[in-house]
Amino acid sequence: MKTSIRRFAVIAAVLSAAAFSGSFTQLANAATVMEEVIVTAQRSEQGVQDVPIAVTALTGEMLEDKGIVNPSDLQMTAPNVSFTSTNFGGSSFSIRGIGRLVISANADSGVSTHINEIPLNTNLNAVEFFDVERVEVLRGPQGTLFGRNATGGSINMVTKMPDFESVSGFFDAEAGDYNHFRVKGAINIPFSDTMGMRIAGFKLDRDGYIDNRAADSRSVLDGSRLPNIDDDIDGRDILALRATWAWDFSDRGNVWVQYNYFDEDDDRARITNQICQQTDLPAVGCEPNGFGFDSPHLGSTTGGLFFALNGLGTLPLGANGDDGVNGISYDHPAPSNMDIRDMFTDFEPVFQYEEEIWSFGAEYNFETMTVSVLGAYQETDYLQQMDYNMDVGPLLGPSPLPGGLWPVSAPAGRSGGDVTGSNGCRYNDGTAGIFGGCVVPGTGPRLFAFDQASAETEYWTFEARLASSFDGPFNFQVGITAYETERIGGDYYVNANRDRKS
Repeated sequence: MKTSIRRFAVIAAVLSAAAFSGSFTQLANAATVMEEVIVTAQRSEQGVQDVPIAVTALTGEMLEDKGIVNPSDLQMTAPNVSFTSTNFGGSSFSIRGIGRLVISANADSGVSTHINEIPLNTNLNAVEFFDVERVEVLRGPQGTLFGRNATGGSINMVTKMPDFESVSGFFDAEAGDYNHFRVKGAINIPFSDTMGMRIAGFKLDRDGYIDNRAADSRSVLDGSRLPNIDDDIDGRDILALRATWAWDFSDRGNVWVQYNYFDEDDDRARITNQICQQTDLPAVGCEPNGFGFDSPHLGSTTGGLFFALNGLGTLPLGANGDDGVNGISYDHPAPSNMDIRDMFTDFEPVFQYEEEIWSFGAEYNFETMTVSVLGAYQETDYLQQMDYNMDVGPLLGPSPLPGGLWPVSAPAGRSGGDVTGSNGCRYNDGTAGIFGGCVVPGTGPRLFAFDQASAETEYWTFEARLASSFDGPFNFQVGITAYETERIGGDYYVNANRDRKS
């Protein structure tokens, strides 16, 4: 019996040694192919293992392998990070619970976003990672090194710079259902041993995942369809281009200039699908804890309030909009079998965002001192229109005017009442909602309302920095930053029916 136990112990020891030896060999092999990730978390190039900061660094290859397509996907990989799409096309990164959820054009985020170490606020909801060298997520306060109220942390996206050795590049295309088509690529062109250019871009087109059931609805009066709407919502039509020129003008100095262009023009909804269980209280609209696909109480909507308070049409004050109650009826009633991927709205959302960024950087090394400058100039133009209630309103009372017109004013389509839009409309001309003026076509004799948000923004930033590289434990960085933001317009309109009885 003792022999058997002793033999078993010897065999177990041999197997354990073999397993340990195999594991050690695998670890050794892995160590030989492990690539060191270089980051600039402390505003200088260092190995990620040498940085005393909680940082998640993802190279371009890691982004591809992990299926990280856009900034919102970082929350699936980086600890303590969350991403939220906010109203009016905005967004908020939160790190360790610190971010920005306030809806304000002038509010700074608690997590700063940077492109090539330059603080830039871009369209994080729609932009995608393409031709990226790495992405760094820094957790904890970063105000000393990155500034801009980086209380929660900082996110730095580093694009690929030109390579002076050879012509190279890549091309990638994919297609799928919902008419999905994405293409991205880059080409690297060296002009000499010290100068080159890199051009990259991506294009995304797809239909929306949300079915608009109103597109197939028929009028209960004459069987007609609702005009000017498609059968899907929340599609994408996005184009992004980037060109980078770089020059190593000496062994100690280099300079680069980059141009980024982004354009989105589609029917993306700026809010998520609304879940509403209608309440009997007009001041609330929907039950706070209810789940359903009802329209909000008419007494809580803009159009319902306007008509009821002015005694116009057939909408009594406090009417909830139930079919056939108080003389209210729906020509296009909402179907009863709606689900989370369905909407029922008579207004096709509009989302337009155009952005141009010129940025640059230069650096010179004086042996123990390095001087660097960074700067950028950014212009953005934003326009959004949608029916916030996402419904098809009830019929209004008859009009004594020929044709029974209940127009809705058409805004200029750009920020500012003094700006004439592509449709020729301008509020300050006094042409809104009158004969021969600017109205939304095809609204019909229904309660109809939509809102519009628009803005134009100009922004520039500049930074100069001096960093030491002494041999020893003591080093320093000192710098100065300046920036300015000018917001033109920043308008928000709510447009609803205007009764034409007079």
